Amino acid sequence: MPVFKKQEPKTMSAIINQLVDRVNTDTERLRILEKNIDSIISRMNSLEQTMHIYRKDTQKSIDKINSTLTTHTDTIRRIENTLKEIITRMKNTATKTDIKEVEEMIGIFNPLKSSFITKEEVTTLIDKKLSKNNK
Repeated sequence: MPVFKKQEPKTMSAIINQLVDRVNTDTERLRILEKNIDSIISRMNSLEQTMHIYRKDTQKSIDKINSTLTTHTDTIRRIENTLKEIITRMKNTATKTDIKEVEEMIGIFNPLKSSFITKEEVTTLIDKKLSKNNK
């Protein structure tokens, strides 16, 4: 059995018909390829639009987070400054011992609780003491 068959010479019309069939087949393949390329281009455009939308949304979210972070940072700074001021004021306030000392001083000089002596009473007491000592 021979590998290659001996072909009979073809007529010109048979050759033209075979060429037309091949061209038609190639044309159909090209159309299919064009449809596939159009489909891929359409998907790529859709994907680009979706990615663009996601990028915009992501950028908005990042901007919002940055704004919130800035606000929180400012709030923390104000709290720190307020705490520093409170600490400074607390250092200047009186302690319990300071208050007790002031209470004792007020108690000593309180005219309602203290009994003061008049000049006449002092002279009378001195005179009585002297007279007792002289006797």
